Amino acid sequence: MVSITFANVIRVVGKLDRERVSKYNLTVEARDRGFPQRSSTAYVIIVVNDVNDHEPVFQMKSYSTRLSELVPIGSFVASVTATDNDTGINALITYSITAGNNLGWFTINNATGLVTTKAQLDHEQLSTVVLTIKAQDGATEPTQTSTNLTISIWDENDEVPNFSEDTYRVTLMEGLGAGREVITVKAEDNDQGLNGSVTYALDPDVDLMYPNMFSIDTVSGRITTRSILDREVQSTYNLVVRAQDAGNPPQSSTATVILNNYYARVLENEPIHTSVVQVQASDPDFGDMELGAERLFAIHITNGWISTIGDLDREKKASYRITISAEDKGGLRALENAIVEIGVSDVQDSPPEFPSSGYQFNILEDDSRRNARTGRRVGQVKATSADTLGTITYAISGGDKGGHFNINENSGIISTAKGIDRELQEVFSVQIVAKAGGMYGHTIVNISVIDVNDNVPTFNHDQLEGYVVENWPVGHEVFLASAMDADNGINSSLTYSMLPGSSGVFAVNRTTGMIYLTKSLSQSTQNSYTVQIEARDAGSPSLSSSTSVSIILRDDKGVEARSSSANVTVHVLDDNDNRPAFLNDTYTMSVKEGSPVPTFVGLVSAKDLDLGRNAEVTYSIEGKDIRFQVHPKSGAITTNRVFDRESQVEDMGSDVISIVVIASDSGLTKQEDRAVVNIDILDENDNDPVFARNYYEPSLYEDAEINTQVVRVGATDVDKGNNAKLTYEIVSGNEAGRFSINEVTGQITLTSRLDREVVSEYQLTVLAKDNGKPSRNSTTQVKVKILDNNDNMPRFSETQLTVDVEETSQPGAYITQVHATDMDIGVNAEISYSISAGDPGVKFRIDGSTGKIYVADYLDYESQLITVRATDPDSGPNGQLTYSIIRQEPRGNHFVIDPDSGLVRTASAIDREQVSSFKLTIQATDQALQVTSRRSALKQVTIIVVDVNDNSPRFVSMDAVVLKQSTSAGSVVARVEAVDPDEGPNGQVEYDISQGDTTLFSIDTNTGDLTINSDTNALSRGPVLLTIRARDKGTADRLGPQSSSFRMTVFVESGQPGPSFVETSYRGQLYENEASGTSIVTLQAAYADARSGNVQYYVTNVTGEGRGQWRYFQVNPTSGVLSSQGVLDRERGVQEFTVDVYAVDTSSPAIRTTATK
Repeated sequence: MVSITFANVIRVVGKLDRERVSKYNLTVEARDRGFPQRSSTAYVIIVVNDVNDHEPVFQMKSYSTRLSELVPIGSFVASVTATDNDTGINALITYSITAGNNLGWFTINNATGLVTTKAQLDHEQLSTVVLTIKAQDGATEPTQTSTNLTISIWDENDEVPNFSEDTYRVTLMEGLGAGREVITVKAEDNDQGLNGSVTYALDPDVDLMYPNMFSIDTVSGRITTRSILDREVQSTYNLVVRAQDAGNPPQSSTATVILNNYYARVLENEPIHTSVVQVQASDPDFGDMELGAERLFAIHITNGWISTIGDLDREKKASYRITISAEDKGGLRALENAIVEIGVSDVQDSPPEFPSSGYQFNILEDDSRRNARTGRRVGQVKATSADTLGTITYAISGGDKGGHFNINENSGIISTAKGIDRELQEVFSVQIVAKAGGMYGHTIVNISVIDVNDNVPTFNHDQLEGYVVENWPVGHEVFLASAMDADNGINSSLTYSMLPGSSGVFAVNRTTGMIYLTKSLSQSTQNSYTVQIEARDAGSPSLSSSTSVSIILRDDKGVEARSSSANVTVHVLDDNDNRPAFLNDTYTMSVKEGSPVPTFVGLVSAKDLDLGRNAEVTYSIEGKDIRFQVHPKSGAITTNRVFDRESQVEDMGSDVISIVVIASDSGLTKQEDRAVVNIDILDENDNDPVFARNYYEPSLYEDAEINTQVVRVGATDVDKGNNAKLTYEIVSGNEAGRFSINEVTGQITLTSRLDREVVSEYQLTVLAKDNGKPSRNSTTQVKVKILDNNDNMPRFSETQLTVDVEETSQPGAYITQVHATDMDIGVNAEISYSISAGDPGVKFRIDGSTGKIYVADYLDYESQLITVRATDPDSGPNGQLTYSIIRQEPRGNHFVIDPDSGLVRTASAIDREQVSSFKLTIQATDQALQVTSRRSALKQVTIIVVDVNDNSPRFVSMDAVVLKQSTSAGSVVARVEAVDPDEGPNGQVEYDISQGDTTLFSIDTNTGDLTINSDTNALSRGPVLLTIRARDKGTADRLGPQSSSFRMTVFVESGQPGPSFVETSYRGQLYENEASGTSIVTLQAAYADARSGNVQYYVTNVTGEGRGQWRYFQVNPTSGVLSSQGVLDRERGVQEFTVDVYAVDTSSPAIRTTATK
């Protein structure tokens, strides 16, 4: 590699490669020509300095990963790593994203190659992103390489179904039969797969309000009638429709369908007195009809035509709801008013408008090496109009002479119509026009064409020629082989190399293409050389081309060199007599708390005045501090952990961390220097304010003066600066504006008068918010209790109360209880009762303190239920009245009325659990001789059904429980629950253990909580059977209290393996409205070793929608058949249940159990 001349000059005679040999140790011997010959030696160390002759190399050719579209900003995506065989700054690599990040969703740490999210992802906008990542070294003339990172963004259920309209209005004809279509609603979900599959259902309240009236097809959204519609019964229907996707968890939205018997539309520009719709009422004496308080419409009093009397403007109000009443000349009004919905139809009088800033889109050019792909989406423009008439259409009006683009006239989506070549045109300014009716709007769309690496580098000529003189020194420049690339950016960045097989006499500069000598030609026997030069761009994939360069050798024009002189260079070998010296004794750096590992903190630098390895500086951190690391060559300090400033302050009392960095050289005897690095952990707003108390409960008299101070709340924030500066506000509970809060001090003050009888306490939610960006906050509750002043009289809860009493009731029997309340409290609210009128026969008495009414004397059933009387001032037949019931709500024939006396009696059995009250409409009609002249009047009577204790409690809780061996005495092991549909005390249930060991277990009378009184050792021999009774508190009627019992089985797990279920879990299905006892699935458990055992099955828990449910299911203890227990309704309850079933082997001394779902 080296030689020494007679002039004692050491020269390079071969090609050096630092990456193979970085240092040469030469022994040089000098001998004289005397006799005897003498000699001496010297040692020469030659250090090969690095040149930037290696590109960075990625560890992988390409990278790929998958992400959810809902990952938060700052989430980890991937880590790319490249290495460089050079050293020093030539091996210091920086990373950057050069292509594929047009939406700005991602960012890369230029020092570590860590790729993270920078913005929220959206699968519906783009499902796959391909990033081109460049790694570049730090040389003056850097080398670089690229790789691709493919990111697949999977769909999440983040889109809700959207109805085409929030409110649908439908006009129906009276008498519309069953099975007739009302309307078909449509909702769309932008998600994909199950997340975008939409089903429809009517809100459960629809069937409660309109029983068996409507149904909806779950797939198509088609709403149909289930029975005949009658306007006299119901004139308007409001149906709430729910659209739900099949995602997990599902997303849903609702729309309202309004059905009306009268609905009409009128154009907003129609002239005054335009007829809109006709309302009809049938009455022989039809007289006047009244219109609601609308000033834009009038109604003709005889024919019912509604017409406009004012100018309509849909942009001000799009619909009107008018109530029409009918009254005959005799003063009788129609029982039902007519509701008329009038929609104002739009007229196109507003031009469509685009966003004022216009549009900016990017699109990749077509690859010129392949066929152009037309129809590629560029972007979408969207215009809006205050009007809703018709649709907005789009067209290209200019800026596209070459016809490169199309636009969908309905959607506004712009797509390519022919191939796009950036090398021909880089930017297009396309003019778009939107048309709505006869109105137009305009916008400009700027389309930037992004370069694709579709052009190879080209040399000026296919074959080039250069010359070299034979005595030129090594390194002399010979010829510039320059190429051009029509692409731009990284796609046009060229590097040059010499192809294999070229002469070893020349080399080429990778950046400039300059060919230079690498070997002396003074002894060459060739007249010419041919070298192959390749130019390659940095695109992905990379493209290249090559050319031949002929280099002709010329002599030195015959001038003979007979003598020469040379400079003698004496190399003074370095001694490691200088220590590295930091540029600063102390460095101050900072890093944000919460920064990911590794985050660049700062750079330290030290210089060493020695040479060679004695000047090679290596950096390290003193001691065992592993919180940070320093790059041994560059001095770059990075984090080794994620810091929390608040924890640092709490642990160390300061948010500044001091470390000592050592710089040492590579000499045989090392020299070193130290520098102190103070690293400030910068505050991030990562802590919520914390209130001193979670709950405040001040009190205030209701006559307190305005500006009275109520309470002061206070919060602290462990963050720093603006992140810890707090402001306060009342965010809920102060809708009436009774209080105000000082936003700085947190002092709450009264701002208006109080009335305890209107509001006895205020539940305020106070928010403390810091000034960080973004801000963080927390809340506390302030319960302001209003103290009473005596300023109110007693009032009955019901001014009229109707009660049924059996004729067999004995004196002293309880009837009912009246309640009066006084809005004051304390002694001011103590009430006494007495009967002041209405009981001349003294059949009843009242308890003065409780308000309970009792029978005081014997009663007679044949006395009337209620008598309705009407009077007519006429005489004769005109004054004789007959009574009839013309309507009962709810429908039925439960009552009859005597046509002469008006006495109302029951006609069929009544069950309060089915209907608790009735409304009767009773008509009194005079008996004028001329039937057409008869007059009538109406009266509404309300009948309230009083409860009788005719229902027994029904158990709905589990009838088996399995205990852990660790269950301790005093633990609640189950809750027994029974329901009673009766009312008041008749429906209040209490519990006791009627059979079983009450020393082992006890039950809470009111709650049904079952408690174990000892440890489980007493239960280890077998199951415990308990009979639990539920009894209501009914005592006030002839039936007395009702009760029922059920048996509960209690097991204790033995800890030994029990029989195994054939399946780890089971799944079955049941159609709604199936009869109780319908089989669903058969469970089977047995021992794996085929041993026998007495296996029994028990249901121990039923859950649905994340909460406990009643015992809707039962299992046959011997066959394992799981069946329904009751009739289930999918629309009114849970759609999917999880049932826990235990298989119990009761044949072994210790019970063996296994569970499944």
